[in-house]
Order: sequence, then C-alpha cells, then structure tokens
Amino acid sequence: MDYLSTRQVARLLGVSVSLLTKAVWCGRVDPPRKSPSGNFLWTRADVDRASRVLCCRACRSQKRRRNRSTTGRNAAERAENGSGSRAGGRLPRANAGRKRARRVLVCVRNWLWRLLERVMNAFFDALFKHLREG
Repeated sequence: MDYLSTRQVARLLGVSVSLLTKAVWCGRVDPPRKSPSGNFLWTRADVDRASRVLCCRACRSQKRRRNRSTTGRNAAERAENGSGSRAGGRLPRANAGRKRARRVLVCVRNWLWRLLERVMNAFFDALFKHLREG
C-alpha cells in the first residue's frame, strides 16, 4: 500500500501543513495511521475524507476573498450603500485609534527617558569633574 506524507497531502489539497495537522488534532479530519516515528501515514481514502472537510473551508475563504475585492460590482454596491472602502460595510474597530495613540505615547515616553538619561549622565559627569578638580 502506498502512503503519503503530510506535506504531500497538504500540497495535493492546496492547504498548508499546519492547517492539515491542526484539522487532524482538532478532530475535524479523521486521524490517519501513524508510523513508528510518529508521522502520519496518509492513504488515498484518508486524503479523500480530508479533502471533503477542507474543501468546504477553502471555498468559504475564496468567497470571503472575493467579497473583499474593491473592483467591479462589489465596489459599486459598497459605494451605493455608503460603506466606504471597507468590505461588507464593516465599520472600523473602536479601539484602533486608541492602540495607535498608545503606540505613539510609548515611543514618546521611551524617547523622553533616553533624553533624561543623557542629561543626567552629563550632569553627574560635570559634577564629579568639578568635585575632583575642586
């Protein structure tokens, strides 16, 4: 009997190795036999069962990708609905601006700390130099 590796099966099905392995471990795909070293040994029947499960997922993700495109009829529909450039009329996340502001504040804070450290080092260097001379 001819066995296939997980990498070969993933290439056949057009999915990533991690997605295929995760599907097996989550129970969405029936686990194939294992070799003594612990690798999955896929038969044609296992590949067919996995393709039925993972094919539905691939179709859904392709539909989502198609809905995201900004060309053709979808863009015209979004313009009519007034939803802007966002796909499906979704609004921007509420905390997106806050996260950006927080990142800026962190950068400014780090810059101020570095500036304060340089000023303090220069001050103490001058003070110790003065004390040594005086």
